[in-house]
Amino acid sequence: MIDIPYQFRIVSHIYDLLPTNLLVAWEVWDNRLISVFGKYFTNYQIAPIAYLTLTILLVVIGKFIYQKHQIYAK
Repeated sequence: MIDIPYQFRIVSHIYDLLPTNLLVAWEVWDNRLISVFGKYFTNYQIAPIAYLTLTILLVVIGKFIYQKHQIYAK
């Protein structure tokens, strides 16, 4: 339903990494590569790494927010 043009490269890549977008048929033939430290990956190769990184980041941020809330609640 949402069409993000390829000229907005970063936003377009992030949108393509959403699980619902990875499972559509035309995503298999998407030939845009993502460069990480000089190596190139497809969406299917980088998605698990991106999900794991996002999970760790959200857990760390959530921990700090939770601890701050617990300190003020006492």
